[in-house]
Amino acid sequence: MEREVALKAEHGFSAVVRLFQGDEVRNVMIDTGRSGTVAVENASYAGIVNTVRYGLELAGIDKLLAVIGGFHLCWPISEAVVRRTLDDLKEFKPDYLVPCHCTGWDASRKIATEMPERFLLSTVGCTMRF
Repeated sequence: MEREVALKAEHGFSAVVRLFQGDEVRNVMIDTGRSGTVAVENASYAGIVNTVRYGLELAGIDKLLAVIGGFHLCWPISEAVVRRTLDDLKEFKPDYLVPCHCTGWDASRKIATEMPERFLLSTVGCTMRF
């Protein structure tokens, strides 16, 4: 299922949101119209790389501004899976990576260490403007 929704919010923000839902893939691709596209993920049970790749393909987008959400890399995911996922995320070349909840501390720390210029720490109540 694919659905496109136009959003207009306070403070001059507007975006076109593309919602995708497959068997295990649920994500929102937000075209900010100014800065680029932001992928917002739930707990990426199908894998963050698969989920983002699917969203990019359906939306016809090849450049990401940011990937925000649960990357589903917390224990008991193997170190090899974490390594491969981080390498694949680097290939997307997003400006920002914002790991949340089920990414896990170890994978989040590796993102912060290996890609410090891309890592943004998300906490409860934080606001991100793109």
